[in-house]
Amino acid sequence: MNSKSYRIGIVGAGEISAGAPQLSTGPLANEVIPSHAASLALIPEVEVVGVSDLIPELLDQFKGRWERHWPGLALYTDHKEMVSDLELDIVVVATPDHLHASVVEDSAVAGVKG
Repeated sequence: MNSKSYRIGIVGAGEISAGAPQLSTGPLANEVIPSHAASLALIPEVEVVGVSDLIPELLDQFKGRWERHWPGLALYTDHKEMVSDLELDIVVVATPDHLHASVVEDSAVAGVKG
């Protein structure tokens, strides 16, 4: 059993990263996990410690949905500030695809390994 715990930061607080689990009636029923946060919440070895988005309202919605699972969640409107402030092991990039490279580069420069 792995006792390592991973500190996660999420860049992008839209529905793909923040969507809450909900019951499905489609052919896959509840086989599809609706968001990155919902997936991460199923992994006991991870803790989401920070979220960044340019839109403060999305940050507030993310915190409202997930703070019970990850108390003390830090919110940022600048991902560079988040990756330099928090000692992250992993950054989840949930931004439009044309922004992925710059977020990954900024995270690597800040010392994030994954």
